[in-house]
Amino acid sequence: MHRKLGLTYLQIDACQNDNIFYWKEHENEKKCLKCAHLKWKGKSEKGDDSDDESEIRKKGKNVPYKVLCRFPLVLRLERLFMSTKIASHKH
Repeated sequence: MHRKLGLTYLQIDACQNDNIFYWKEHENEKKCLKCAHLKWKGKSEKGDDSDDESEIRKKGKNVPYKVLCRFPLVLRLERLFMSTKIASHKH
């Protein structure tokens, strides 16, 4: 529904302990750089790839512990002021 209105958002994986976002230069990290907590649910603590984990990864079923939804402010403000009624309000 949001896409029909032109209101998109970006989903960013995050550390379960809120230490880092797996975004930009940290996007491909497998565990948190601060607390060493794993990014994906169901992974072994050793971080090694077993056969089951490889199958899950191939099927695209990696589930992050936490996801942040980022709603770009500029796009929302542009959408808000597209209405002439709202744009003409003065304080």
